[in-house]
Amino acid sequence: MTVERYRRVEKTLDEIIEEHLRSEELFLYSGVEANINLGIQAVEQNEIAKEHHRWRGDVVRGVLHQCAARGIFAVNQNYARALDAVYDAFPQKGRTEANNRVIVSTAVAHQVPFDAEHLIDLVATPEVWATLHDSRDTLDQRQSNQQRERMIAEITKNGTQGFTLMTQYGGRRVFDKDGYEVQYSSSGGRAKKKLGGFENMSDEEIQQIHAHVMEKRRLIEMAESGTLAKHTQKLGKQRFEQKFHADPTTGTPVTASTKQLIDPRDGSVFTSKRQLVSFINSSRYATAQLLQRNGKVDPELGREFERLLNQR
Repeated sequence: MTVERYRRVEKTLDEIIEEHLRSEELFLYSGVEANINLGIQAVEQNEIAKEHHRWRGDVVRGVLHQCAARGIFAVNQNYARALDAVYDAFPQKGRTEANNRVIVSTAVAHQVPFDAEHLIDLVATPEVWATLHDSRDTLDQRQSNQQRERMIAEITKNGTQGFTLMTQYGGRRVFDKDGYEVQYSSSGGRAKKKLGGFENMSDEEIQQIHAHVMEKRRLIEMAESGTLAKHTQKLGKQRFEQKFHADPTTGTPVTASTKQLIDPRDGSVFTSKRQLVSFINSSRYATAQLLQRNGKVDPELGREFERLLNQR
């Protein structure tokens, strides 16, 4: 029977240091001659009780980790450029130490060459992609998208209905559940959809529509429950009580409204309480139609509304 003997492999100090530097934790410092020389020097100068243990594996590893922690080693610039190329290719992922460690760990484990081309292919794999956390811009965009989707869902009641916007002149613009304006052809029926819809609206436009629709619904709910009339009467009473005849901060008298209430049915001006009450009673949306402009109650119209209602 033959007995195999293990042959001791001699290594140079350079090879020992480089082998440790190519470990997962220190990999980015490997391949740099200056780091190898600094590592040899640090190990030789290591004060240790048993000098013959100075070059023992765990002792060398501990010294090199201390050097890295103190910032003595320089990062291999070829490796740094390869990582930069990865983040340039995938800006969705955060340029962080945590992501660097994931990429290095995976590359070392699978013996992937640490260059831009191979690392980009590595990061693109689903397994690695899922372990990298997103960049701040990506997180902010995701949050913005979620808020946008929430507003659209509220505007359309989860995609089940369209909505209507009132123009500043009392007109109506009708939109379908996808955000396209409903237009009608001269020959009758709906015209073909034009470019538009929620997908082509900015976040600011959707915010404005959301505010308009929510305010309109609030007013309708108040009208249906009877609280809108009570609220308007309360405002009128407060406005015309003596203590509210002047601004409490400046003492300036409250000025009369500069606007008139226009009957949208025929364009005539409301001049009496009787006319106004008759119109209000004609439709549950009448009050909102008179007072609301661009989704909000116009203060000037509100003052004129109160003035007419408080006529004797």
